[in-house]
Amino acid sequence: MSRIFLLSPAHCDGQRAALVLNERAEFDLARRLRGSPGTSLGEIFSFPSGLYFRGTLAYAQAFPRPPSGLAGVYVITPTDGLELPHTAVRLDRLRRFAAVDIPLLPGRRDSHR
Repeated sequence: MSRIFLLSPAHCDGQRAALVLNERAEFDLARRLRGSPGTSLGEIFSFPSGLYFRGTLAYAQAFPRPPSGLAGVYVITPTDGLELPHTAVRLDRLRRFAAVDIPLLPGRRDSHR
């Protein structure tokens, strides 16, 4: 049986996202996000959501069984549809993601923001 993982997007306008979106931030991830080619979508979404997205991504990358010709893991982006976790992202694109409100499902706790 085939298995493809679709990972829900991280919320890009919380406190941790604000750190990486700050153009004066000097930590490694923020510098790479401002440079070329950027940094991976998986790494960017792992930063603001902490363990939630990082753990989900690690699980998905360990256990995919995609049909021939397809990737086993895709990330749902707030503005650009499905992307591979290793897709390069730069600051302008992350700002576009942050402009979209991602509501939580009813009854879900806000623990990963």
